[in-house]
Amino acid sequence: MSAPFEEVELPLLAVPFRHGALSPWALSEAAAGLCRLMWLVGPDAPPDAMTSRLLRRLGAVVDLASAPPGRWPAIVGPLAPDGLLVVSDHGMVELAGLAASLGLRFNSPETARNLTDKTSQQAALAAAGLPTPRSALITSGTDRASAERALDRVGLPAVLKPQRGGDSRLTYRISERRELHAALRALEVDELGAFANPFPMVLEEYLSDAYAALASPFANYLSVESIVYRDVVDHLAITGRFPPAEPFRECGFFIPSTVTPPLETEVLDLAGAAARALGVDTGALHTEIKLTADGPRVIEVNGRLGGGIPAMLELASGTSAIRLAMSAALGSPPDAQGPRQCTTVAYRLLAQGPTWARGVESVEGLDRVGGFPGVAAVALHRGPGSSIDWRTGNHDYVFSVLGVVPDHDALAALEQRVASSVVVTYR
Repeated sequence: MSAPFEEVELPLLAVPFRHGALSPWALSEAAAGLCRLMWLVGPDAPPDAMTSRLLRRLGAVVDLASAPPGRWPAIVGPLAPDGLLVVSDHGMVELAGLAASLGLRFNSPETARNLTDKTSQQAALAAAGLPTPRSALITSGTDRASAERALDRVGLPAVLKPQRGGDSRLTYRISERRELHAALRALEVDELGAFANPFPMVLEEYLSDAYAALASPFANYLSVESIVYRDVVDHLAITGRFPPAEPFRECGFFIPSTVTPPLETEVLDLAGAAARALGVDTGALHTEIKLTADGPRVIEVNGRLGGGIPAMLELASGTSAIRLAMSAALGSPPDAQGPRQCTTVAYRLLAQGPTWARGVESVEGLDRVGGFPGVAAVALHRGPGSSIDWRTGNHDYVFSVLGVVPDHDALAALEQRVASSVVVTYR
C-alpha cells in the first residue's frame, strides 16, 4: 500500500518591503506555487495599517525596525529563509551582509556597494576596461573651489546627481559653470528641507546625443532587463524610451525596443560585461545604456527590476520577470534564452509636469483615454490640489497609461493622441 500523499512545503523567500517598489500583490501573484513570502520591514519604510494587514495576509512579517543590521541575522536566521530578493536599491549593502551571514546566495556586500554607489560602480567598470564618463565628487554645496576643480576635470555639458540614489532624483543638467554653482547653492539651502543632505554629489560627463540609430520620437537611451545566477546572465528584454522631460525625468517606456542587429548584440554584450565587472552573482539587473557616437555606453546598473518593467514584459511576451528573479534567488538558474519573443509592443506612459510647476490645478480629458484602442489601464497619480516638484525625479508624474499596441508606429501615434487629449493645468 502506498504512503499517503504529503504536501511538500514551498521554500521561503525573504523580501524587504519598500514603498513604491513592486507591490505586495504583484509579488504574491508571481510567488504562487513557487514559494512562500516573508516580508522584512525596516525602520525607514513602515507600512500603514492597511498595508500591514495586507502583508500579514500574504506572508510572514519580520519587524527589523528596532534592530541594527548587525542583529538581523539573529532575528531572521531562526526562520530559515531559502532565498532573498531585493526590490529596491535602498539598504542593499546591509541586506547583502544579512545574506552572507545566513549563507544565502546573493551578491556580496562589495557588489552591493558597486550597485548602489555611483563612484564605486564607475571604478569597477573602468577597472574591467569598460568606457565610463569622466566624473568627480563634490562633497559640499559651499566649497566653490571644489566645484571648479570638478568642472575642470569633467568639462561641459555635465550631469549633477547624488552619489547614491536613483529615479532621476535631484539630477541636474549642467550646461554652464553658473548653473553648477546655482544648483549647489539650492541643494545647500534645501539641506534641512524636503531634500535633506543630498551630498556627496557626483558631477559626470554628459554622454553625447550624436546618434541617430533610433527613429523619432524615441530616445537614444534604453535599458536591458536581466536575471543573473552565478555565471548565467539571461537578458529578458531591451526596453526603449520616449525622450525624457527636463532635466532627466522618464516620460515613457516600451518593450521591445526598436534596436535591431547588430546594435542589439552590442547592447546585450555591454550589459553582460557590466554585470561581470561589478561581480554580480545572483539577482535582477536593470542596466541603463546610452547610444552615443562612439557606441553604446553604460549610464548605470541597478541591482533590481526596473520600475514598471515586469508589467510591460508580461503584457508583451507572457514572461514573468518577477517569478524568474524569485527562482534565481531560490537557486534555480535561468535558461538564458535571451530577449523574449514579443508579438506586440507593451508600453507605460508617464506625464511629467514642467520644472517650474509646484502643484496641479486641474486634469481634464483623462477619462477619455481609457477608451482609446490599446489602453489597458489609466491611473491618476497627482490629482488636482497635489503638490509636485521636479527634484523628486520620476516620482511626481501626474498620470500614467499602460497598455499594448500592434507596433511602434501605433505606439508613437497613441502617445501623441494621449498628449493632445489630456490638459493639465499647473500652479
